[in-house]
Formats: sequence, structure tokens, C-alpha cells
Amino acid sequence: MIKISVKKSSTLGLQIQEILNNLLTDYPKKYLFTNDIKIEENAIPHSHPVLTIGTRAIYTKNPDILLSTFLHEQVHWYLTKLDLSEYLKILESRYPNIGVGFPNWAATQHSSYLHIIVNFLELNILEKIIGRERTQKVFDFLVTDHYKEIYNLVRKDSKTLKDLLNPILV
Repeated sequence: MIKISVKKSSTLGLQIQEILNNLLTDYPKKYLFTNDIKIEENAIPHSHPVLTIGTRAIYTKNPDILLSTFLHEQVHWYLTKLDLSEYLKILESRYPNIGVGFPNWAATQHSSYLHIIVNFLELNILEKIIGRERTQKVFDFLVTDHYKEIYNLVRKDSKTLKDLLNPILV
């Protein structure tokens, strides 16, 4: 059973909770890796210790972006169960000296490499749920919002990444 709580119930937080509840009625359970979800005013989305989603107005305007954020954090939970060391080594050799620093990259090189995997899986699953056309619109937003260069790299090298990450695709 999925539990979605709203910390300091704001109007926007409650709207996002309702939208997310509606999205999850048809959400494939095989892509659910944690059932505890928190919506928190102005929080930066993160996966641990509790999957937390902030209160961005864009989520009420485009629920597909909310779903993408939810998937991104779910993928982090999924990946905690896997040994990614070989995948990360391959990515490090393929993309030496990857960038660091928000909003283009993640906070560390390791996190940037990890987010290549996370972002690829996020978009791969999103396409399975909402289709290619809607996923492309989300993608177009993401490359202008956060992890910009990582999402661009995922777009540019999607075939190579699919071949590499095929064993861990959900």
C-alpha cells in the first residue's frame, strides 16, 4: 500500500498529493520500489531516507513531469539493490572527466555517472508508461531544468546506453 504524506499541508502540496494519487491508480507495480512517499514544501526531490517530492507548480501544470520525478526517485531505490560497479567503470572510461555542478551535472563525478544510469532508466520506464511522444515532451523540459548535460548525454547516446544497461532494465 502506497502512503503519500504531505509535510505542512499547503494547498500546492495537497494538489500534488491528489495528482500523484491519481497517477498511481494505473501505475505498474513492477516500477514501485518504495511505498513511502512524502511531499514537502520547497524540497529538492530525493530518494532517501524517504522518497520526497517538492512542491513545484510545474507538477500541477504537467503531471507527466511529476511522474518523471517520482520515477527518478523510484529508480534510485531500485538501483540500491544492484551492484553497479562494472557499469560505472564502463561509463567512467567512456566519459572521462565528466562534469560536476548543478544544474548541468550532479554534485560529484560519481553522482554524475550514477545519474546517467538513473536518468536513462527513468526515461525508459516513463516511455513504457506514457508513450514516446509524451516522454519526449518531458525530456524537452528536463534538458532545460536540471541535470541538463546528463539528460543531453542520455539523449545523444541512448542506443549505446540501452545496450550497456540492458541487463538492468526493468
